Amino acid sequence: IDEMQAETIEVTPEIQALIDERERSRQIKDFVAADRIRKDLMSKGIIIKDLKSGGYELAVSRNKNSD
Repeated sequence: IDEMQAETIEVTPEIQALIDERERSRQIKDFVAADRIRKDLMSKGIIIKDLKSGGYELAVSRNKNSD
């Protein structure tokens, strides 16, 4: 993500709901669900990067069909 150009990310209610659901999945250690949601976000052009501090960063994917 560091080499990506900074872009504004529009976090729609749908995207925020997916991010929230992924955070809940990670908290209960349901990593299969968290990974599924990560892929769903990627298909919508959003890359989510987990931080060591426990938070996350969002970036725009240049290729919305990434897997």
